[in-house]
Amino acid sequence: MAVGSQNPLDRKNDRAESGYSIRHRLTVNAIYELPFGHGKKFLSSASGITNALLGNWSISTLGEFRDGFPFTVLAGFGITGVGDNIHFPDRPNILRYNAVLGRVDRWFDPRAYALQEPGRLGTAPRTSVRGPGFSKLDLSLLKKFKATENVGVEFRAEFFNILNHPNYDQPFNQVYVGYAPQFNRVPTQAELDALPCNLTAAQAQVHSCNPVAGVITRTVSTPRQIQFGLKVTF
Repeated sequence: MAVGSQNPLDRKNDRAESGYSIRHRLTVNAIYELPFGHGKKFLSSASGITNALLGNWSISTLGEFRDGFPFTVLAGFGITGVGDNIHFPDRPNILRYNAVLGRVDRWFDPRAYALQEPGRLGTAPRTSVRGPGFSKLDLSLLKKFKATENVGVEFRAEFFNILNHPNYDQPFNQVYVGYAPQFNRVPTQAELDALPCNLTAAQAQVHSCNPVAGVITRTVSTPRQIQFGLKVTF
């Protein structure tokens, strides 16, 4: 995990938005009593059985909708020569800032970056790409009724992530790999143009593109789940 600065002697180079920054977030919570049954707008004079089945129902919802977290695109190996790509991770050069594609198979475009010459710091800023947002809506149905004068029953049906909306984790953020499958082989220009990342002919002899750069492989929320509960009070 990257925890340090690219250049500990120039901390201003790492001045950027926090990796935990969320610009927009909306949380919604609502409870609504359905207007059916005795004392309500509809079926106020319903029979005992009808009122027991259709009366005293309520719906509650809880929703969360927010932006994704920003993350830092990394070169993937130590090219600056500081000798520590764990605590002082190297970033590549940036060619354009609108790198987000927004797809699960390629969240950002690796070709928006370029590998710098050995010993040089990359120009890509920290936390320059924002990851997938989060959207989740839960719903509950609640029914209360009297079994006897002294015994109450509460039935609850709960639907978590009722829309079954997938919420994705951050993509792989390393663009390059520090070795080449065919070491010292000089690629053709057509082969360089077909690469998913930017490499010069000299770089491609010793380095390669990370095949999972920008790829999302995990989710951060569960699929739709339904559970039922029954509570008896006396």
